[in-house]
Amino acid sequence: MFKLKVTSDKFVHSFAHPTFLKTHKDSLPYMKIKGVSTDISITEHDPIEREMKTVGFVNFILRNLQDGSDQVIPIKEAKQ
Repeated sequence: MFKLKVTSDKFVHSFAHPTFLKTHKDSLPYMKIKGVSTDISITEHDPIEREMKTVGFVNFILRNLQDGSDQVIPIKEAKQ
């Protein structure tokens, strides 16, 4: 859609071989489907910005691939 520069479109996929969708009905345990289709619309909106609080949040974890040990490197909080 991005390459075509469209904000809404219908997409269809047809299966080359018989495909079955499992249901939760005892009377119809599987449903044979030939394809699926969907309508997609992209709506532009203003970006949502939220402050990320990093207290107690790990910045990096280094893993030694030879012995499997981990080294945690914590975030250094900026002074305000």
